[in-house]
Formats: sequence, C-alpha cells, structure tokens
Amino acid sequence: MQGMDRDTGKLLDDREHLLQSIQMILETPLGSRVMRPEFGSELFDLVDAPMNDATNLRIYAATHDALSKWEPRLRTLNVQVEDRKPGEIILIVKAIYQGEEVSIDGIRISRVARA
Repeated sequence: MQGMDRDTGKLLDDREHLLQSIQMILETPLGSRVMRPEFGSELFDLVDAPMNDATNLRIYAATHDALSKWEPRLRTLNVQVEDRKPGEIILIVKAIYQGEEVSIDGIRISRVARA
C-alpha cells in the first residue's frame, strides 16, 4: 500500500508508509482524537513514568496492544526499550511484515511536539 507523507505530501512506498503509521499510532495519546478517541496508544502517559521493570512491562504491552489493534499489516513479535530519557522513550519493534521478520529501530515517543 502506498501512502502520503503527513508532513510533505510526498508519495511513500509501502515500507515508508508502514513506518509513518507505526510512529503515528504510538505517539498519539488515547483520547486525543475527537472522532476516534480509542485511536493511539498509552505510551504518551508512560514517557515520564518511573524507570523500572513494571513501567517497561507496561510499555511493551501498550506498544503491542496499539499495533495489534491499528496496524493490520504488522504482527508484533517483540518490543524492546532501546533507551529512556526524561520525556522520551526510544523503542525497537520486531515484527512480521509481508511474511518476513523485520526490525524497526529508533521509534521515538516524546512529550515534545514533533517539528
């Protein structure tokens, strides 16, 4: 499936569109879309949570749940927290996409607005 870049309007190939979709799903706070309040993930609420095993488990679950619900092209296998800084989570997602295992690195979830 081709798509359009949400910032530039440029045509995206299938993989680029998938990456944009994953980023949009994970960075959108639940309840923030008026017509679709169930869209998004809980990650925004976990960005500033204490850095411990319980929070990491919640991050994994929130990522898996959101991608399972909103991105049918992907089957999530594993979620890793690559890095956590105050106000930011960086994830690696391993998944099955078009029958192949892929690793999607550097997914940033931040309290700072996208530029």
